[in-house]
Amino acid sequence: MPIFQNLLKNPRIEETMENLKIPYGVNDSGELVSAENAVKTEFYRCPSCNIKLIHRAGEVRAKHFSHPPESGCNLETVLHKVAKRLAHNAIIENYTGRKSILLRNYCHSCGVEFDSELPPKTFSGAAEEVGISDYVCDVVGYRKSEIALAVEILNTHKVDDEKKPVPSRFKR
Repeated sequence: MPIFQNLLKNPRIEETMENLKIPYGVNDSGELVSAENAVKTEFYRCPSCNIKLIHRAGEVRAKHFSHPPESGCNLETVLHKVAKRLAHNAIIENYTGRKSILLRNYCHSCGVEFDSELPPKTFSGAAEEVGISDYVCDVVGYRKSEIALAVEILNTHKVDDEKKPVPSRFKR
């Protein structure tokens, strides 16, 4: 069951590109593939810059992809794009009836964390980079043609105070 909090854990890395550990690559069909499930003889591209990745699948370290040293890509961009694709894919799998989604919620008033399970077929579709009022949301889930879920991916910086209030179209 996908959990929208902590889709990716930001790995500890050094600043050099050869140490940049990328958890997912994109295959020739445009699908995200985890380094754990990648086939050594196939090629994968970076979800952010589209450069051909190196699949590291030795016995000592965790399997991962890395950029060639000459790449100018950065981890924040890669993880942000991967997290958006994973959230989008989870909503689509929910729409097709294959998975429920577990949302981890936090009440800003009382400080309590709680989970809400969204059963299969809660959503009727998903999209990335959707404009809502003056803002662009990373991922949205639809029920019919209405936005029912808005997801903002947090990697290294939180949603700013201007974007944080619930847009009026979501208020009841």
